[in-house]
This record gives sequence, C-alpha cells and structure tokens, in this order.
Amino acid sequence: MSSKEIGAYIDQGYKIYATKTDPNCFVKSMSYFDTALDLAIQNSDTFQLARAYFAKGSVYDAWNKDKDKTIEYFSKSIETIKPLTNNPKALVKKIYTMHVLAHAYDKKGDSNMTIQTIYRTLHEANQIHDTLQSGLEFMPQLALIATVVNNYHLADSILKHCCHKMVIQNSPHSYNYLDNYYLTKAKIDINYYGKKTSPYLDSFYEAYSRAKTPVDSFEMLEQIFPLYLKTGNKEMGYKSMKDFLTLDQKLNSISNLLEAQQNLNLIENKLRTSENESLKKTRWIYIISILALFLILAVGGYAYYKQTIEKKKLANSLRNNEKLRLDLEQQNQMNLLLNKEIHHRIKNNLQFINSLIDMQMSGSENKEVRDQLKNTQMRIKTISTYYDEMRQEYQIDLKVGLQHFIHAISQNFKGLNNYQWICNIEEIVIGPQFTIPLFVILNELITNTIKHGKINSDCTAYIDVSLRSNTLILSYRDTNEKTLKDIKLGLGSEIIELLVLQLKGTMTRNDNFEYHFEFPYTESTDI
Repeated sequence: MSSKEIGAYIDQGYKIYATKTDPNCFVKSMSYFDTALDLAIQNSDTFQLARAYFAKGSVYDAWNKDKDKTIEYFSKSIETIKPLTNNPKALVKKIYTMHVLAHAYDKKGDSNMTIQTIYRTLHEANQIHDTLQSGLEFMPQLALIATVVNNYHLADSILKHCCHKMVIQNSPHSYNYLDNYYLTKAKIDINYYGKKTSPYLDSFYEAYSRAKTPVDSFEMLEQIFPLYLKTGNKEMGYKSMKDFLTLDQKLNSISNLLEAQQNLNLIENKLRTSENESLKKTRWIYIISILALFLILAVGGYAYYKQTIEKKKLANSLRNNEKLRLDLEQQNQMNLLLNKEIHHRIKNNLQFINSLIDMQMSGSENKEVRDQLKNTQMRIKTISTYYDEMRQEYQIDLKVGLQHFIHAISQNFKGLNNYQWICNIEEIVIGPQFTIPLFVILNELITNTIKHGKINSDCTAYIDVSLRSNTLILSYRDTNEKTLKDIKLGLGSEIIELLVLQLKGTMTRNDNFEYHFEFPYTESTDI
C-alpha cells in the first residue's frame, strides 16, 4: 500500500472527529488511526507512522481524556520521526510536535517538563536551515506556553531571537499566532518588566473585538481584564471585567443546563417508547405473514392490504425515530458544551476572586490584613491548580494525586525554604466527593508546615495514609520546632475540624502539632 493511501486513513480519522455529531466519534476516529499505524508498520513508512502517533495524541489532547496518553503518543511521534534528518517536511513536523508536547506537559501541571521541552524545541529549531526556520510560525505559541509556567525571561528570549525571521499572522487554517504574539508581549511587558501600559495589550483587545465566536471572546477576555487591572487602567479593567462576567453568565446559565437535561431525558423516553412500538408492530406483521400462508386463498387480498398499511406505518415510525435520534444528538452536544462551560466558570470565578484579593492587598497598608489576604489567596491558588486534575476522573489514585498536590502547593511557596515530603501511601482509589475535603485538610496541614518553618532552614514532613477495616487512616507530622503555646490556632484549624466532622471522622493532635485522623470509608462512601 502506498504512503498516500495510508495517509488517507489518517485524514479520514481527522474528518470523522472534526464533525463531533456522532457520540462515538472518538472511538471511530481512533480505529482509523490504528489502521494507519498497522499499515505504516507493515510498509516501514516512518513518516506516516509518526503522523498516526501524532493524530492519536491530538485527539486525546482535544478530548482532554487522558493527559498521560497525550504525552505518550506525542513522544512516540517525535522518536519515530527522528531518523528522517534529510526530509525538511519531517524536520518541521518534529519541531511542531515538540511544541505541542510542551503544551501537553503544561496542561498536566508539570512545569519542569514544560520548560525542558521548550528548550529542546528551541535547540532543534536552531539546528535547521534558515529557510526552514522562517516557516516555524508557531513560535509565538511556544513563547505563550512559557508565560503560562511563569518563565517570562524564556518567553522574551523566544520572541526576540526566533520570531524576527518570520512573518507572524493569523490564518483560518491554523492558530491565531499574531493574537498569541500580542498576548505574550503584553504579559512580558506587564508581568516581567513591570510596565504600567503596553500597546500589545491594546492590540490584543482589538483582536478580541473581532473574535468569531462567543467562546473565543470569553477566553480572550479571561486574559485581558487581569492585565488591565494590574497596569492600573481601572477603566479598561472594569469594562473588560464587566464584559467577561456578562458573557460568562450567558454561556453558563445553570437553568439552561437543567432544561437541556430535562429535554434530553424526555427525548430518550420518547425514543425508547417508539422503539418498543416498532418492535411490537414488526412482530405483528410476522404473525400475519405466517397466517397468510395457510389462508392465502381465503384472505389473500385482505392480508396484502393489511401488510401494505402496516409497512407505511413502520416507515413513518422509522422516520420519526430518525428525527428523534438527531434531536437527541443535538441536545447531547449542547449538554456536553454547557457542562464543560460550567467547569470553566468555576475555575474562572476562582481566578476572579484571586484578582479581587490582589487589588485589596495593594490597597491595604495593614500588615496583619495583608497576611490574612495572602493566606486566603494561597488557598485559592492551590484549589484552582488542582481542580482541573480532580474533575477529569470519577475515581482518583490517592498516591499519584497526593504527589501532584504536594508539587502544586510547593510551587506557591517556591524559594522560601528547603522542604522535603516523605510519603508512605498505600494504593488506594477514592472518589472526588471524599477526595476534595481530604485534600483541603492536607492543604491546611502542609501550608502550616511551610508558614511556621524558620527562614532558610530545612524541614521534613511525614505523611502516612492507609486503609484498615473500612477505616482510612491519615497521620501527619513535621520537624518544625513549634508547640501549641507558640502558635495561635486560626481559620485553618477551624477548617480542618469542620471537614473532619463532615467526613464523620475523628482527629487527635498533640502539643507538637502531630495529627492523627481516622475516617470511615468504603467503596460506597463516594456514591
């Protein structure tokens, strides 16, 4: 089979997934990519094999179904295409795949791997000929990824040394790289150089006014209003914030979601009833046909007439069923969109609250008030960082989740002290209704360890989690030299006590702040 024919399978898989009208589009598109993989291996077609791996990673990325699978397939695509050093098209494809791999690590929350992959991408880009470098139009996107992980120096370097060789523009067949360039430059001006104004922010605002869809407008406003507020341009900051909240309300009306769910249930019931009626009618026609064989001479004319009438009714019923099926698919897509936007709204509201606290801190000269606001802001940042990860899965591996969680909290306190976390956690899978209060308790304990540690000193915290006879046991202690006499209990302790009560558990704490928790837990706890 030719390389072009193998590529046709990949193109067909993309086409099926792009429509998204079929609920099984993810599975169907993957079957085409798997077929292309097998054919490419049989034909030793390295380039098409790399394309097939990339296609699988792209669909996982767009579906947001499994971040580790996304990273796995993008990495396989890069390794597969490496030997094609004399193929200019393959070289550009490899560098492009490395840039989307950096974005995949960013979505997973792995800042270190994100930065490492960006540097690898830049190294590969510097190895190719200048004529090929001018075609790397996605470099502004790579710089924007660097700002997301707060490496503004790297982002600034990418724009200065890589983007001067190319014409940056938006294209209907690719990402809006010019808009990404404006946003990246604005974030560098304001967050890195501390400028009070940026013409690039104004250009990005003009790009927002030309956005093609409400969702595009919403995502751009999400970036715009915090930057205007940080520059002190209250007029534009409040205006863009007002537009953001208005659009957010339109896109995320809970009443519309409930109404869509009710309509979906109604259509499902109608479709089920119609299918049962069609089955009964078909069985009745079959019985009539058997009887007609024995009574053909007596009632042949009547049976023929009856059969014709029933066939017409069946045809009408099938047409109605098809219409109901299409309505069901449309309502289901609306339901998925609204559900996605609900989760987006939660995260955006956390960011909005964080921005308001930032403004309140800048306007207060009272150190105690600023410290209280800072503590609140750290809690919000931690919840926002981990919220996406927890809501993706119905059940969560506690050991893996806790490692990600500790990493997320440590990023908020990076540079203060040298902390070490020693975890002894059994393989336990728990659901989100139990996970959220448990991780909030751990957030308060870990935050207290970091807050009360001595400046420029080492500290070790020990976290033990086990499951014994339907009882989840959590123990926590650290090496900070603090006692109950030295520290005044505050809001954090009240939060812990309330959550222990919510989980119907027990808590003991000694004078050295060593904690022991026991919670009743079975597989039905999270149902």
